Amino acid sequence: MADAFEILPKAESWWDHWHQHVDWNGRGNESWRYRHEHLEALLQILTKVAAARASFPGPFQAWIYLEGGEAGGDGIFLHSANPNGSRFPVIPEGVRWGVPLPSGRQLDAFQGLPLRVGQGPATATEASLAQPSYFIYSPLVGKSLEQHS
Repeated sequence: MADAFEILPKAESWWDHWHQHVDWNGRGNESWRYRHEHLEALLQILTKVAAARASFPGPFQAWIYLEGGEAGGDGIFLHSANPNGSRFPVIPEGVRWGVPLPSGRQLDAFQGLPLRVGQGPATATEASLAQPSYFIYSPLVGKSLEQHS
C-alpha cells in the first residue's frame, strides 16, 4: 500500500482529516515488531507527502496517529482549511512532545526527514486496556501540530 500511494494535489484540493490506514486487521496488536512494520509503511507515505509538499495549494498538516492499544486505527492524516469548516490547524490537546515510542525507540528522523513524536491521552475507555496514543509529524511537512506561543 505504501509503495502504491500517490498524492497529486491540485489547485482546488483540500482535506478534512483525510486518512489512510495500513493495518486494518490490527496485526500490530500482537507485538510491537508487527506494529513497527506498519509504522514504517506510514512513514513511507509521509515521505511521499513531503516530496509533494511544494504542490499543495495552501497550508496543510500531515501526521501519523498511533491509536493506543488498537493498531487498526493507526493511520496517516492530511488536513487543511476546508469547506466543511473543520478547525485548522489541528492542535491535539494533552500531548507531551519529544517522547520515545512505546518500544522505547526514539524516532528523531526517517529517511532524512526530521520527526517529532508526541504522546497523547489513552484512547480506551476501560482503564485496564488504556494505552497512550502517539502523534508523529515532521516540522518540514506542513504546519506544526504543537501549540506555539
